[in-house]
Amino acid sequence: MISMAGITVSSSWTCDNLLACFTIGTNHEPSIMDDIVEQDKCICLTCTEDLSNNPCTIDIIADRNSGMAFKTVHVVSQSRLLEVFGNHGEYLSTFPGELFDEFEDTCIYTTKIKLRSPLTTLSIKFTRLKDKEFWIYGIYLTKINVSSQSSRSIQQPGDQQNTNSQHAMNNMPPPSLMQFQNLLQMTSNEELLSNLLSTFGSSVSKDVKGNVCSTDKSFVNAEKSNVCSTDTSFVNAEKLSEPPSVEKVSMKDIECVIDKELRNMERKILNHVDARFDALHNKMDLMFAKLEMLYHNNNLKGKEENSNNNGNNNLKETEENTNNGPHVCQARNAVSQ
Repeated sequence: MISMAGITVSSSWTCDNLLACFTIGTNHEPSIMDDIVEQDKCICLTCTEDLSNNPCTIDIIADRNSGMAFKTVHVVSQSRLLEVFGNHGEYLSTFPGELFDEFEDTCIYTTKIKLRSPLTTLSIKFTRLKDKEFWIYGIYLTKINVSSQSSRSIQQPGDQQNTNSQHAMNNMPPPSLMQFQNLLQMTSNEELLSNLLSTFGSSVSKDVKGNVCSTDKSFVNAEKSNVCSTDTSFVNAEKLSEPPSVEKVSMKDIECVIDKELRNMERKILNHVDARFDALHNKMDLMFAKLEMLYHNNNLKGKEENSNNNGNNNLKETEENTNNGPHVCQARNAVSQ
C-alpha cells in the first residue's frame, strides 16, 4: 500500500512505483496525450502467482481528511474490459475500453469509468489478461471537492463496525436492515432487485429454524411497515407471516447474492457477444476464401486465353509458310536458269 497527497493505492500484482501512473485533476474530459499518458507514467505490473487465482486489481482510497471524492476515472492500459467495485467491495459495473493504438501485436485501450455517485474508495479489476506482465500507461482521477462531513458520510471500509456499535448503544434497529433499506432506495432497477431479493429470501428461509419471540415480531412488523411505506413493490408485509430472523439477513449476504446474479448476467452477455464475433469472423473468412478463389480462376482463365492466342498465331504462321513454299521453289528455279 502506497500513499501520496490525498490518496492511498495498492495492487494485487507487484509494481515498483504504482503511484507514478496516477494523476488527480478536475477535468472531466482530459486529453489522453497531454493529461494522462506520459513516458514517466508508464508502469509494468507483474504477477508472481497463477493468473487464474490472482486477478490484477488496484485499490484507490481517498484520505478521510482530504475533502475529495472521485466521480470519473480514465484508464489507459492493455486491458479491454474493466470491472469496478465500490466502498465495501460490492460490484458496480463493467466498462469496455476503446482501441487507442496498436503496435507490435500490443493493443492499447482507453476506458472511461463514469460513476453514478462520487466515491472515496473504489477497486478496479483488469480482466482477460493472458500474460503475467501488464502495462498501465496512465490513470486520471477526476475529483470533486466535498465537505469533511460529507466525506465522512460516504462509507469507507471500516465504517460498518463503528456503525454497528453506535446502533447497539442507542437501541436502534440493526444496521443490516437499515443498509438493506438504503440499498432498495439507491437501486434504480427495481424489477431486477426484486427478483434477486426473492431468490435470496427463499435461500435464507431454508436455514431459519424456530420462531421469533413476541418482541422481535413486533419490531419486525414495524420495520416491515416502514419498508412498505417506502416502496410497496419490494416487500408485502401481509404476505410475510413468519419472516426470517433479522440477524441472519446481513448486508454481506445480500451483496453476495446480487454480485453472483450480476456476474452470471455479465457472463451470458459476454458469451453471446463472443459468439456473434466468432460468427462474423467465420463469415469474413468465407468471403475472403471466395474472393481468393475468384482471383485464382481469373488468373487461370487469362493464362489459357494467352496460350490459345499463341497457338493460333503459330498455326497461322505454319499455314502461311506452307502456302508460300511452291512459289519460293519456282522463283529459285527461275533464277538458276
